[in-house]
Amino acid sequence: MKSLTFKLNALPVFICSIVLLMNQSCTQYYTTEWDERDDINDSLFSYLKDDTLPSKVPLFDSSLGFYSEELQCSLNNSAAIIRLDAPGYDDKKEKAMATLYPTISDAVLSVADPDKVIPSINVIDAKAKQFNDGLYAALDKAYYNGIAGELASQVKTIESILSECTDAYARAFLAAGLTIAGKTPPDYDTAIAALYLDEFYRDEVKYKPIGFYTWNAELETLFQFGRFFQRTFTWDSAVSDIVRVLQSNSDILNELSTVNSFYAKLTNPLMNVSFVEIALDSSVQSQAALTALSKKLQKPVEDVASLFPASTSVEMELFNEIFSMGIPPDANLMNELIKAIQNGTVDLTPTDETGWYGRQVYALETLLLPTKGEECTKLMFTKNYKKRLLDAFKSIITTYKETHVKQSGIGGCLSGDPQRVYPCLRIEPGVTYYLRTAQAYAFLQNFLKDYILQNTLSALHGLSETGHRPMNIRDEMVYMQELYYGLYLLSCEDIGLKPSFTSGAWSETKSRETAETWLASWVSDVDLSVDMRVSVPVFKDLINNKTQMWGTVGIRFSHLFANYETPPSVKDRYSNTWYEEHLFNCDTAKYLIPVLDFAEFTLKELQVLTREEFRAVCDQYSTREEIVEALENL
Repeated sequence: MKSLTFKLNALPVFICSIVLLMNQSCTQYYTTEWDERDDINDSLFSYLKDDTLPSKVPLFDSSLGFYSEELQCSLNNSAAIIRLDAPGYDDKKEKAMATLYPTISDAVLSVADPDKVIPSINVIDAKAKQFNDGLYAALDKAYYNGIAGELASQVKTIESILSECTDAYARAFLAAGLTIAGKTPPDYDTAIAALYLDEFYRDEVKYKPIGFYTWNAELETLFQFGRFFQRTFTWDSAVSDIVRVLQSNSDILNELSTVNSFYAKLTNPLMNVSFVEIALDSSVQSQAALTALSKKLQKPVEDVASLFPASTSVEMELFNEIFSMGIPPDANLMNELIKAIQNGTVDLTPTDETGWYGRQVYALETLLLPTKGEECTKLMFTKNYKKRLLDAFKSIITTYKETHVKQSGIGGCLSGDPQRVYPCLRIEPGVTYYLRTAQAYAFLQNFLKDYILQNTLSALHGLSETGHRPMNIRDEMVYMQELYYGLYLLSCEDIGLKPSFTSGAWSETKSRETAETWLASWVSDVDLSVDMRVSVPVFKDLINNKTQMWGTVGIRFSHLFANYETPPSVKDRYSNTWYEEHLFNCDTAKYLIPVLDFAEFTLKELQVLTREEFRAVCDQYSTREEIVEALENL
């Protein structure tokens, strides 16, 4: 029998996944809660300093006033600038601030005065996380099984390719993958197939289902099926034979092309050459030609091809470049990504090729680069608040990655004593984040129209750990867009910023109503009672035999203080005249926001953790530091 040699890709293999949350470890009230953290170093982030008042202030716009039930007067923040701070706490008087909770609902219910709590960017993202997971799981399942007349079953596509292949290695590879799906393929060399399967099952980071894929046996199976066919090949007889089949059968070629383009949009562009791209270029008949095609297509992982290529990401490409010789002991991958975004090495701006994941990450850009947000003329951030946004970025990108884990390689009275006025925030003011996230959902909806009929989407329901989400996918996508557009509008109103987007088909009135309805009862939202502690691998270090992980270890609280650096305008309910308030009549608004605590840690072996395994460790310890130490000693 012909010998079988597997060539390992020289570049580190990525399995994108991550969990959402926020990093707030606290020390003393006057020593900020981040000062003693080992993963935020001021020398690395020179921009972490208090903002100063800009030379130009916003102009007053009489149309942007609103009546505040809280203040019992009308408030207009259009010419005001609001300063945001996230101070630490007194660990002797506020011990509860350091407590970690598995869910947001648990955290909020523990507070003596829940009216002080407003939703953070993390809370809103936690709501979206449940929809995102459910939608991705439902779409993955639908494509795995197929939808008649719309999506060809991935399993049947592989069976069709196998039926026309003649090369022993091609047939064994395809058959090996089909056995994962529970199929019994005909006429293949079981010894060769066993070698392919052995290679796959030796790599826990590749084969072990994590994230929502552990919800049920079918999701576990389709995870492993998809991961198996992400295997990369250099040019050999198996590749040549599969390409021959694709070139001779346009139906199979179109099915496979549609699979690849679907996941390139659902997650992100593909990281290496697909067999479809080889089939469409008849000149590729050797490894040299495959390498040339890879370079021509500007693939981040060159020289190799896949049937179901994994998706690339900005962080994957960055880490591949700077850690190609392994990860140094003191490396912090999250900090490297943040620095690269801030200094322009990594540009998050979407292109026509960017998928849903890339657009989700783009929505996070202004958490690291506040001046890129349209709200930057209205808000001033303290050094502490910038660190809080930096932590928000870490936790949210983790939750985004975890969703995409299989596919992937944040007035006064006119009489009496003057009333003290203060900024009234209904949500953490992540204006641009809310708008860009709404636009990412709009992209998702528009792209799905090209693959799945609207009637089919109306019949599909997102999945959950216990079954199905109550709303169908089509309606819930509409709802999530309306919710984020509405949160954008409310956040603009809170800080006195005129909305800049054109809603098009979206009703501003309906979007506002959707957001206001959700805010009225957000604490009881069932999506916020879901355990948010998750972990995801971000780098498989073959040289040092270890796996670099990102995770969220629990929910805690952070202070959010807001005060006016330039005064607002006010009027009472009986007056039609706005007048500028005096700064000495302005107070600081003090809120609590639930945040997710992020941690980067290293597993000693090439392994990954399911949600259940990760949470079991978290349950045994009370602090982030203890949890990380335990994880690194597994």
